[in-house]
Amino acid sequence: MADFTFTVTSAGRAALINAENTGTAPVVISHCGVSASPLVPSPSALVLPGEIKRIDTLAGDVVADDTIHVIVRDESNAAYSLHSLALYLADGTLFGIYGQASPIMEKSSQAMLLLALNVQFADVNAASLTFGATNFLNPSATTEREGVVELATNTEAQAGADASRAVTPKTMRSAFMGWLNDRLGEGAPSEFVKGLLSIATPPLFRQAIGLGNVNNTSDALKPISNAVQTALGLKAAAERRITAGNGLTGGGDLWADRSIALATPGTITTGTTNAVTPDGHTHALNITKGAIGLGSVDNTSDALKPISNAVALALAGKMDASILSQLAKYADFAGENAPTGRKFLPGGVVFQWGPLSLAADSYATISFPIAMSYCGYAAVEGMGEVGDRGAANNNPRVYNWSGTIANIFNPQHALSARWFSIGYI
Repeated sequence: MADFTFTVTSAGRAALINAENTGTAPVVISHCGVSASPLVPSPSALVLPGEIKRIDTLAGDVVADDTIHVIVRDESNAAYSLHSLALYLADGTLFGIYGQASPIMEKSSQAMLLLALNVQFADVNAASLTFGATNFLNPSATTEREGVVELATNTEAQAGADASRAVTPKTMRSAFMGWLNDRLGEGAPSEFVKGLLSIATPPLFRQAIGLGNVNNTSDALKPISNAVQTALGLKAAAERRITAGNGLTGGGDLWADRSIALATPGTITTGTTNAVTPDGHTHALNITKGAIGLGSVDNTSDALKPISNAVALALAGKMDASILSQLAKYADFAGENAPTGRKFLPGGVVFQWGPLSLAADSYATISFPIAMSYCGYAAVEGMGEVGDRGAANNNPRVYNWSGTIANIFNPQHALSARWFSIGYI
């Protein structure tokens, strides 16, 4: 279908002005002139130069503020090369003109000319234009009216920039898979990750990733491991005491270093049977922890004791409880499995779906239960009449969406449908 920008003539523009000179008046386009002469359109033209004939079998309609859709039909046995076109009003006024150097179409005497074109005007409101017969009109489809529509290719569907082409289920799937690969990577998720995503409970998930024996216990509540208990069994109990006796002083429990010393002669004399003279020597007894078999014991409070090699080795084989909790959170996707439901994926991706009742030939708006920062895709599915290809029985479709709503048009009878969206929060 060709697009042509027509030049509106001065006479045609004058015909649009109402009698009061306060606005426009409706006019009727009734004929289309054809010419084999290439020309440069001029606003001062009154007739189409080299005009071969005027065709009154044309139909048209307004499809946009600045565009009309026109179909010209010539069933005569005339033969010509079409280079220029003119639109005439019902009173014979030349309204608009168009021409080009290359042929628009070639008509032979045995053929019928059927030309469909979209005519655009730079500064004329197309709503002021009307046509006679419209019994063979075939305009382009828009979001506001039924008509002919071209199917989008996979590339056009994946680009998501074309608002005039329709998408088939096959191209829709291709576009969706392309979008999903862009978000998660080609071929993602892997079969291993798919298996993890299907696990229902955190214990089964921990077992699947090789952490089935890890207890989800805080550090303060962890029991003593076998290795630590064995190491503790080789240490002296802190409650043990060194008691000085038989002429010695000092000693005490093993919470600190202890010294054993000889008592003064007088003390020894009174405390033991070893008699000494008053002027005897006093001897100091220097005892170290190594001398009493405790050379490996650190004189450190419990709060400051470092982690032993055995404990460090045991902890290295465990997983931090916060990491395990986060993994369990990713495995157990939040959401609601219901007729109207949603599922959240890692990274903020959310799927939403639900049922929808549509009245006949109506518009409807879906408000997504979960508002999204961006909605990459929205669709609606409903059952139409089998084998009915008429525009009025097209399936319902989404013609606009955002992160919070989707707008739907149902061009057929009342029906129950289902909607689906995907985006991220």
